Amino acid sequence: MNFIKSGYCIILLCMCFFTKANAQLLTYKTLSAEDGLLSIEVHTIIQDSKGYVWIGTKNGLCRWDSKNFEYFTIADGLPNNEVLYVYEDSKGRIWISCFSEELCYYFNGRIYNSKNAPFLNKIKSQQGLMFIEQNNEFYYKSTDASLIKFNLLTQKSTVIHDSLKAAAFFFIINKGKVWGFQDERNRNRLIAKDARNLILNEDTSYYTPYYFCPNLPSNNILTCIDFRHKRYSFQKGLDTPFYHANYTNKEFRFAIYNEGRIMEIYNNYILQKKDNYKIKVDYPDRQQTIDIKKNLFMVTTDGLLFCRQMPVLEYEQNSRINNNAKFLFRYGGEVYIVNNRYELINVNKQQKINQLKSNAINLYNLLSFEGKFYLSTSFDLYRFADPNKKIEDLNYLRYSNFKYISPSKKANHLFTANGLGPGIFLISPQTHTYDTLLLDIQKNVYSIFEDSHSRLWYSTTDKVYYTDEYYNGIKRSREFVLDPSSPVFCKSIGEDNKGNLFFTTNGGVFVYDGKHKYRIDQASLLSDNECSKVVIDTLRSSFWVATKDGLNRIGYYRENGILKFKVLSKFFASDGLRSDNISDILLDSNKLYIATDKGVNILDDVNYRPDTMPIPVYVKLTAINAAANKGYDTIKTIELEHDRNNLTIGFSALYFLRRDRLKIKAYLYRDNSLVSQNDVTGDKIDYYSLNDGDYKLVLYAFDQDYHYNNGQSTPFEFTIKPPYYKTWWFIIGSSLLVIIISTSLMLWNLTRRKKRAIQQAELQARLNESTLKSLQSQMNPHFVFNSLNTIQSFITEKDEAGAIDYLSDFSVLMREILEQSVHTFISLENEIQFLKQYMQLEITRYKHSFDIAWDIKLDEEDLTDIYIPTMLIQPILENAVKHGVSALNDVKGHIEVTFGLVNKHLLGVTIKDNGQPSGGKSFKGNSIAVQTIKDRLNIYTKNKVKGEYHLLVAETGATATITIPI
Repeated sequence: MNFIKSGYCIILLCMCFFTKANAQLLTYKTLSAEDGLLSIEVHTIIQDSKGYVWIGTKNGLCRWDSKNFEYFTIADGLPNNEVLYVYEDSKGRIWISCFSEELCYYFNGRIYNSKNAPFLNKIKSQQGLMFIEQNNEFYYKSTDASLIKFNLLTQKSTVIHDSLKAAAFFFIINKGKVWGFQDERNRNRLIAKDARNLILNEDTSYYTPYYFCPNLPSNNILTCIDFRHKRYSFQKGLDTPFYHANYTNKEFRFAIYNEGRIMEIYNNYILQKKDNYKIKVDYPDRQQTIDIKKNLFMVTTDGLLFCRQMPVLEYEQNSRINNNAKFLFRYGGEVYIVNNRYELINVNKQQKINQLKSNAINLYNLLSFEGKFYLSTSFDLYRFADPNKKIEDLNYLRYSNFKYISPSKKANHLFTANGLGPGIFLISPQTHTYDTLLLDIQKNVYSIFEDSHSRLWYSTTDKVYYTDEYYNGIKRSREFVLDPSSPVFCKSIGEDNKGNLFFTTNGGVFVYDGKHKYRIDQASLLSDNECSKVVIDTLRSSFWVATKDGLNRIGYYRENGILKFKVLSKFFASDGLRSDNISDILLDSNKLYIATDKGVNILDDVNYRPDTMPIPVYVKLTAINAAANKGYDTIKTIELEHDRNNLTIGFSALYFLRRDRLKIKAYLYRDNSLVSQNDVTGDKIDYYSLNDGDYKLVLYAFDQDYHYNNGQSTPFEFTIKPPYYKTWWFIIGSSLLVIIISTSLMLWNLTRRKKRAIQQAELQARLNESTLKSLQSQMNPHFVFNSLNTIQSFITEKDEAGAIDYLSDFSVLMREILEQSVHTFISLENEIQFLKQYMQLEITRYKHSFDIAWDIKLDEEDLTDIYIPTMLIQPILENAVKHGVSALNDVKGHIEVTFGLVNKHLLGVTIKDNGQPSGGKSFKGNSIAVQTIKDRLNIYTKNKVKGEYHLLVAETGATATITIPI
């Protein structure tokens, strides 16, 4: 929509007459649908108090943070997608007027329209133009062309003037008092509002055919254009005198006052009057031009033009001239370049003025020496005094490939470094003679320099040398190591007025002050290690470094005998350089010429660096557990359940100046302790599986090259609630429940222990009874009677020794049986010893009619550690003797006894004899003794395991097996 004709204003500031000559082109970029705009037809633009840029387009509303767009359309609550006007009021609400004559506003992440804010139905503004003044009052043009005031608090409308109908309504506010409109007679009027009423200026001197354009968003400068007389004026207040200047340029449209500069708007370019910078554009239909924080935005029907106001300026380069600039030099007040076509071009006149001969290959070095210029190439050395005249070929050396030329202190002589020779030569251009200073096939020399201490420095592909004796030939050189860890290629050597040497290499810049060596590289101060040129500015104690990735200015000074270095400025393609790949730089007083592989740039002020600019950062929660979240546009404390602990947090860092150099760091605190620190790329950061606690997230933004441009977000606070089992009520309830259960278990355990004690007493009584039965079975009268008969037989046979031995063994056995009777358990070692004593008596009693074999498959530790019930195995052995081997007549009896572990909880004992069943009975042994054994095994349990007894009787003998818990 066009800003309409006429208006009154009072005017200030004297203006300069427009001149187009020598204007330089200010760099800019455009934003279109490809960059994210909803439509290239843009109607309005503002920047809100937070720093966001709001862009009203034909297809909806965009909010831009200098990198990303956020969109608002009908789906989000807009009455209509064509947004004609946007305004921010004092409360931070963004008012939006659409083509449908409906009004809505955005606040805290939500759009309010006539459905959720019914009072908006009372406001119908024509053409989408409206204005909100302070004190909650609207001023707008209604659909019947009346000027209306609407009070938000009382929700009442008031007609400003009954007799006035507005053809168009514009506004400008100065100290909260002025706005204006155009009446039906196409006259602009200003209405001033004081604290009590509105004052309509009826004086005819206010009726002028001015076109006036507000400077948004500050609205503190009035701009007026008089098309008839081509006059313009600017003011910061209504009390300044009127001034105007006349022009005849028909392409002149209007002008704005922009950060202390006057910007004149023409049909296809914008001219900045103060510095004569020009923005060349091709948009035929501009609608609004505004200044936003040192960036110029121009709204057009073909998109949004965005100009970064940086004084790294391009001259308007002729397309017929090759862009690849190799060297720069100055002659007679003009600056010239040598490009990669070996052409000499006048930068200011954009003209080719000379050409090297066709066999020139590989430009290496350009030197100004004694009023003449010397240019080295692969096969020739050229000389010229005037670049407009004939170029002389000095090809009189038998060697070619002149890598480098530098001046000598010897009058009218130059040093040359020859890469193919290889060698170093001292040449006299006047006499066309030369002296060979060095010929060494091991040294391909690429640069050479004579310093103020009469030392000659020269470099090869990976080393640097110096010598004190060289005019009569270099006999002795010493190596100067730049980087002990890795060789570097030194491209050139220079010196400042204090004797500090500068080495330009592919690993940064090295500085040597005679005592100390310093390295300036990408790890410290430079934008890239691949350096092509160093220019020393002794007047300002700094030096410029041309690299493959931008231009660097480094300041240096001495402190406590040590050189200190700091970054003063950096420039890149994003700042307006034609390319980041810089081949040469030329310092001319306060101006710097920059040769790149895509053309030439001019820096008008070498002391320039970007102004300090805060970078606001805004944070919002965008997703919880990967589900999109809306409604958190402003910072506030958020409480989340413990299982909603995977968060995606988005942010906007508003930095329009050098967005590509912006860095973001995120610090996450939990309960005031730092738990995470990250460098963030993109526009969001993810946190997974967060523990419960109170969190605070702070984001820091800064320019990686200018750290003084920085900012941080307001702390974004949120709480992850603890799970139910960590809440106080659950802990108290659980504690009470534990106490109740513990008390109940304790009482139950006491009752159980008493019951078990009773059962244990009963069990012990049964064991004792079983033991007695076992004892009784072992004290079988037959065994005693037979033992006494055996003793008697020894006496009768007058075998007193045998009788005494037998009686002694019998008494020991009887004593052992009596001792065991008072114990419930016995070690396996003692039990086996007892059984052996018993069986020895039995063998003696039966006249050695049988023998016994013992197989014990346990180690000594097991024999002493394992305990079993007493008198449990002896009855089984007695049965094997009495009912087994004792019944044999002609065959010698044999008993095998085996002890072994069945598993870690069971001991197995096997007793095998070769006795014959007596009387054809399948059972073999004392039934009372066997039953007693089974009863004892049934009663005795250990580790929840019971023992068993089995007897297998066959024609060849019997096998008894018993397992005992251990």
